[in-house]
Parts: sequence; structure tokens; C-alpha cells
Amino acid sequence: MKNILSGAALAAVIATAPALGASLNLRTGAWEMTLTTVTTGNVIAPSTLEKLQPEQREQIERNMQERSGKPSIQIHKTCVSQKDIDEMNLIKADDKNCSRKIKAQSSMRVDLDESCGEPDANQKSISIETKNPESLLLIADVQSSNGGKIHLDVNGRWLASDCKGILTETE
Repeated sequence: MKNILSGAALAAVIATAPALGASLNLRTGAWEMTLTTVTTGNVIAPSTLEKLQPEQREQIERNMQERSGKPSIQIHKTCVSQKDIDEMNLIKADDKNCSRKIKAQSSMRVDLDESCGEPDANQKSISIETKNPESLLLIADVQSSNGGKIHLDVNGRWLASDCKGILTETE
């Protein structure tokens, strides 16, 4: 259950799309991302729940109710390339069914709204800030079409320019 919600939260936050204007001033290489997620309501797409066996669906819905409003913390290591920084794909999500509207962008901060269509329709407000090239703070609020909400805080810290030992999406 925790992996399903974490995956949903990650996919709900950052999608691959070209950025406009200045890239964030961040170092490339190995990063540690600490994700604090608070969910309320149903954050899993109805189409996903429909594919589950009734017992599985009931268990997931019960777990979502128990977790509602309680923070969940996960730590992930990832390899960030210059392309990831340029495209604001800092958490390696792959949701191509989204459109973005950048509200403000500089080398130290990006504020944007994002709208995603089915099957996981949602609206997002995202802010990414860096005070120095070796740290970042990402804050996102997601409103799903089925009424669920996700608040996500990501604190990132740069570890090394070498990504040795960090798994990539293709591994």
C-alpha cells in the first residue's frame, strides 16, 4: 500500500515537460530526496482501483483511511542530469498527459501549475526553490479529480557528482 501511494504521489508531482527560461541552479549527480507526503481522501485513480480484486480494493481503501492526514516519510537516492534540471524532472516521474503553466521562473525558484488528464486527472501547484546548488525544496499540492488531496514536501541534498551505485530508470 505504501509503495502504491508513494508511486502515486511521485507521479502526481513532476512530469516530463520542457521548461522555459532559466534552469534551476543545481548540481548534477547523486542526490538524496526526502519525501514527506500527507494524503487525504482517495488519491488512487478509480480505474486503478477497479482492476483490483474486491479484497485488495477494500484493504487499500481501509489503509488510505487509516493514513489520511498522517505524514509518511521516504528517502530515495536518484541521479539527476542537466536534462532533468532543465525539464524540472527531479523525481523521475513519467506522466506525459499533463500540461504546465509556469507562473515564475529564475535560477533559484520555479512556481508552476500543472493539469493532468485521465486516467489520473488532477491539478497541481508546485514550487521548487534552491538557496544553493547543493540543496532544493519542492512543495506541491495536488487535488485529484476524485476528491483526494496530496501535500508533498521534498528536501533534496546533493551527495556527489558521481552517480555510482544509484539505480537509474533503465536498470
